[in-house]
Amino acid sequence: MSIARWLLVPAVVLVLSCATAPALAWVYPEHRDIAVLGIERLDPDRKALFDRLWAEARINREQRL
Repeated sequence: MSIARWLLVPAVVLVLSCATAPALAWVYPEHRDIAVLGIERLDPDRKALFDRLWAEARINREQRL
C-alpha cells in the first residue's frame, strides 16, 4: 500500500467523524418492548436463570425495579 493511501484513509475517517449529525435514540417504551420480546423467547433453562438473576437484582430495590 502506498504512502498516499496510508494518509488518505485516516484523512477520510477524520472528515467523516467531524461531519456527524445528532443521534436519534429510541425512547424508553421501545427499549422495554424489545426487552420483553427477548425475555419471552428465552428457552426454559435461560428463563429460569434470568428469573433468578432478576430476583437477586431486585433485593432492596423492589420499588424501583
